[in-house]
Parts: sequence; structure tokens; C-alpha cells
Amino acid sequence: MTVLFHTHLALDFPDRLQAFAEAHPEHRIVSVSGRDRLFAEIAQADVLVDHRISEELLDAAPRLKWIFVPFTGVNALPWDPIRSRGIRVSNNHGNAEVVAERAMALALAAAGRVAEFDRGLRQGRWFRNPGRERPFELWKSLRGARTAILGCGALGRAVARFAGPLVGEVVGYRRRLDRGVPEGFHRVTDSMAEALDGAALCFITLPLTPDTEGLIGAEELRSLAGAILVNVSRGAVVDEEALYQALATGSLAGAGLDAWYRYPKPFHAPTHPSRFPFHVLDNVVLSPHAGSHAPEGKRGQLEGTLENLVQLFDTGVPRDIADPDSGY
Repeated sequence: MTVLFHTHLALDFPDRLQAFAEAHPEHRIVSVSGRDRLFAEIAQADVLVDHRISEELLDAAPRLKWIFVPFTGVNALPWDPIRSRGIRVSNNHGNAEVVAERAMALALAAAGRVAEFDRGLRQGRWFRNPGRERPFELWKSLRGARTAILGCGALGRAVARFAGPLVGEVVGYRRRLDRGVPEGFHRVTDSMAEALDGAALCFITLPLTPDTEGLIGAEELRSLAGAILVNVSRGAVVDEEALYQALATGSLAGAGLDAWYRYPKPFHAPTHPSRFPFHVLDNVVLSPHAGSHAPEGKRGQLEGTLENLVQLFDTGVPRDIADPDSGY
């Protein structure tokens, strides 16, 4: 079997990939960078490790049976030709712990007004009021906060483990209730209204699928009045305009956002992340979709990929398989 790596992860951890190749000499493990090398090798590939897949690339890959996306999100794949070719897709959750850590950092920063106070003090502002009735501008503690986690997959469960020691009741939202209540959750519901009712903190960890696109709209955001919202999944799960209005009017107390609506092309081009001016709002902590961008997160993505490849070599089927019908 020929496994073709076209991902920065192979370049970031070359020693790990070499050790993996040496441990599996019966398979050909190839790492390439650049379009020319990719197209020169793709015709021989049975497995492609990549996330930037074009129809042109698929047409040049007659032997391809598997695409391994080295992280969770698979919504950007060209699913129609993948289905028609019978190619299967594997993803993994190797970065879940690191992204959950980032989610908790965003929650604490938004509730604690950390970025806002930092910006103010750099200009000499101390966030004090002259009146005796309210001499200090206050930040929001999350101790005991009722917390909703929308999505109970690997990332949602990791967020629950991080948040649990600080917050109060943790309520999960998922469509299927036959999988029980995961560790770290007090209860799980398939009712969005029930999950959001009374929540002071809400994490979004859902994948982007046709069913979840725009799932959180104006009505759901009104249910979160006074709460902190953290999105570390995909921007389009939350209605863009409704989110901006909820933050601009102060209906939402604050937000930590690592998932967006507009991305630069190319990535070094300065680009605001939305058609709405989130960047001028003081109650938003902005993060450039960097939840996994720690060495531990990137290594976790690679290790998750390699674990799935071992399963494929040993059994013919990897541990994690993306469902084209559900989109994750």
C-alpha cells in the first residue's frame, strides 16, 4: 500500500514520520510538498493524507481508496466525486485536548474582560468609575456557572473535562441520546431550548453539516442573554448577523470566537474575519482559528492520523471513519 502525505504535519515532525515508515516497511510511505510533487506521486497512492482536495487531484488518482484528513472537520471536501468514486474518508480527534484548552482560555478571557482591560490599561485607563455606588467596572466570574456544551463528541467531552472543576452544572446537547451521558456532563438533552435555558456559559463544539449550519440563530442567542458564548467549531454553525447584533447590543455579555465566516486568500493577506465589524466590539475576544496551533495540538493531529493508519494496515478499516451522509 502506498500512503502519500501532503501535509505540513509530515514536515513539522519528520523524525516521527520516518520512524513510522521504518516500523511498517511493507508499505510505501511518501511525504511530498508542493503541487508538482503531489501530482507526480498521486497516481500511485492508495491513501492520501491531506485536507486540500480538488476534483482535479481526484481525477489524477486512479488507485485512491482512502483520504485521511488529519483533523476533525471534513466539511470542505468535494463529497460528490468522493462518493461517486467510492473513496472513503477518515478523520481524527487528536487535537481535542488542545482545542478544549483554547476554548477554556477564550471563555475566561471573555468573561474576565482580559483583552479589553489589557487594551485599556495600555492607554492609561484603569476601569474605575468616580461614583461611589459603582466604583469599579466588573468582570464576570464563571465559578458555578451553568454551562451548555453543544456537541458531545471528542471535543465537547474534552471541554467538559476542562470546565468541570470551575463551572456548575454541565448540560450537553446532542441529537442522539442512545449513547448515554459522557463523563464530565451532568445530563444530556436533544432539546436545544433545554440545553440553553439558564446557561451562563455556552461552548459550541459541533461539526459543520447541513443540519448544523445556522443552527444557532437569533432565537437561540436570545436564550443566552447575559451569557458568554465560545465557538471553537465552525463559524457557520452560528448565524453571522444574529451573533453580531447580540454582541453589539449587549444581549450576549461576551464571546470568545476562534471560528469565523471569512478567511483570507492567500492567508498572509490582512482580512477581517466577518462582513460585520466584530473587531471593534470590546466584549469579543477574537482568535484566528488557532485552537490547534500549539506543538501539542499538531503532534496530536499527526498521532491520530498514524493510529488510524495502523488500524487500516491491521484490519483494513481505520478507527475513525467520516460519514458522507452526515458530513462528519
